[in-house]
Amino acid sequence: MMLRRSTTIALSAITTLTFCTCALAQNDQPLNIVSIEIYGCNYQEDNDMGDLMSVVERWNEWADESGISDYTANVLTPYLYSQAFPYDVLWLGVYPSEEEMGAGQASWLADGQEMNEEFGEVLSCSTHMLFAGTATHIPQGPPVQNDGMVNLQSFQDCSLVNESNASEALAAHSAWGDWLADHGSDVFMGALFPVAGEDPSAEYNYKAIANFPSAEAWGEYLGTMIPEGLQPAGQIFGRVTQCDTARVYTSVQVRASAQ
Repeated sequence: MMLRRSTTIALSAITTLTFCTCALAQNDQPLNIVSIEIYGCNYQEDNDMGDLMSVVERWNEWADESGISDYTANVLTPYLYSQAFPYDVLWLGVYPSEEEMGAGQASWLADGQEMNEEFGEVLSCSTHMLFAGTATHIPQGPPVQNDGMVNLQSFQDCSLVNESNASEALAAHSAWGDWLADHGSDVFMGALFPVAGEDPSAEYNYKAIANFPSAEAWGEYLGTMIPEGLQPAGQIFGRVTQCDTARVYTSVQVRASAQ
């Protein structure tokens, strides 16, 4: 069955990522794997972003008091999407490693019940998924400080083709990021491989993501990709992976890791 094949390939890809000794072209260092959780949520009746941000403010106070310093959180709102998208908002949280994710989840399960109830008064979250993530292209220059700023993030579901593997797909995305940077669009790009919580019928292997610090940066990316980048993209990805149409979200960082 396709769904079992897809799940098996995804798990195999995670194994490949975990033990991969290949290097990204831009920094010649082994892959760094982070642990990412995504909640898919809808607002409870008569609640909106303002109500969520009020809870987030109290949650940040709780996190500070609990000594949580290794967690980055972003709130994503659909910006370019189809009617098939079922959520009002996504919560995307990042831990620097699987071990720190485990410790963080243990703390939340033991001490976060009251905060969880506060979130539950504002949001109804029907999905909670865990991904293994890695960068495929890191922009040159100092990192953009985006705490509290609105940026744009794109997500695409990608499937391996022609018996390719995760390492080959990551190399292709790295090459694409380098091509874009050489042609005037230097933005962060990465890949998310599903670990747990994904719909068993999902038929993709990983998600390709891109982060744009502004709408202008997103426009520069599109201006570079269309039409100049279409042929190079086909040459880079064609024999390795196929990705669907991007969904684009506005994103606000509501907590930043100290690491």
